Amino acid sequence: MNAWRFFRGEAALFNDSSCARSIEKKVDSAIEEVSACTSAKLKFEPNPKNICPPNSKLQYILRLQKVVVSKEITMKSQMKKQKKHYPSWQDLNPFILSKIFSFLNLHDQLFGPPFVCHSWLSSTLHALFQNSSLDLRLIDCLDEENQRLRFTHLLKLAINHYNGWHSIYFPTKHMFGYFATLYIAERTPNISCVVLSSKVNVNVVPIFVSILYWKNLRVFRAQIHKKDLGFLVVSQLADYCKSITELGLRGWTMMEREVTCIVEGFPRLEKLDLEESTLCGNALEILLDGRLKYVKEINILHCKFMGEDGKDIKEDFLKLKAFKNKVLEKACSVRSLKKLRHCLVQSCPHCKDSSLEVS
Repeated sequence: MNAWRFFRGEAALFNDSSCARSIEKKVDSAIEEVSACTSAKLKFEPNPKNICPPNSKLQYILRLQKVVVSKEITMKSQMKKQKKHYPSWQDLNPFILSKIFSFLNLHDQLFGPPFVCHSWLSSTLHALFQNSSLDLRLIDCLDEENQRLRFTHLLKLAINHYNGWHSIYFPTKHMFGYFATLYIAERTPNISCVVLSSKVNVNVVPIFVSILYWKNLRVFRAQIHKKDLGFLVVSQLADYCKSITELGLRGWTMMEREVTCIVEGFPRLEKLDLEESTLCGNALEILLDGRLKYVKEINILHCKFMGEDGKDIKEDFLKLKAFKNKVLEKACSVRSLKKLRHCLVQSCPHCKDSSLEVS
C-alpha cells in the first residue's frame, strides 16, 4: 500500500517535533486512504497543542495494515468456498459418474459422455471396461461399422491406461484381427482366464501366438473344430502355461496323442470339460489312469466314443453297457475325482438330436 510505504520511509521524522506539523497532513491523508480500504471510521482526538503523538499514529497504522491483510485473507477464503459450492462438470465424482453411465445403452456410452471432457471420458472407460473381466462380447451388439470403430478406439485407450483384468471374453460374431489380438495380448500379461466363444474358429484367432504372453493362465476355454489346430493350441498351452487348473475344449476330436498331451502337459489340472467332443475308445482310460492327481471334475456330456470299428459305441447297447461299467470303475479308482458328468445311455435326447443333425 502507498500509505504503508510512505510511513516506512518517514517514520524516523516523527521523533523530530519541528517536522511533526509539516508531515501531519500527509499522515492524515494516508490514514484516510487506509480507512477507505477497510471501511473503518477513524477518530483521533487532538491534544491541546493540536499535534498527534507520533507513536500512537504508527501503532494505529500497524493495526490498520493487519486489518487489511486479514480482510484480504477472508475474501480469498470466501471465494474458495464459493468455488467449492459451485463445482464444474469436470469436478464431479468419477465413481458416481461411472455408475450413472453404466445405466446408459451401449450406443449412448460410445457417442455421448466421452465427448464432454476428459473426466467423463475416463468415467466412461471405467463403466465399459474397468471391471475384473474384459468383456469384448459387447462388440457383438453393434451392427454399424462406425460403432465398432468407436468401440475399438475406446478399447485401445482403456488397454493403454488400465491393466487390472483377470479374464478376457472374446466376441462371438465380430472377431478381432491378427494384430489387434496380439495388441491385446501384449498389454494384458496378467490374464488368468481366456474364454473363446462357441462360434469362434481357432483358425481365425491367433490364439496360439497370444499364449506366449499369457503365461499366468489358469483357465482356458474354447470350442475347437479342427483337430490339428486343437493339438497346436493344447501343446502351446502345455509348454508355456504351467499353472492351468481348468481346461475346456468342446467339439474337439481327440485321439491318443491329444489325450496324452493333456495328461502329461497339465499335471495340476482340476477341471476338464470335453462336452460334445469325439473321443477314441481308450481316451477315458488314459484320462483316468491316475496321472491327473488333482482332477476333481470331468465333463464328457454328449460326447461320441469311437470303437475299434470306427462306429459310435452308443449305437450298440451291449458295448455301451460294458464301456460304461469300465469307465465308472476307473473313475472310482481316482481318489481326487468328485464329479464325472456323462450321458452314457442310449436315451439321451441331446445326443439323438445331434446325431440327426449330422446325418
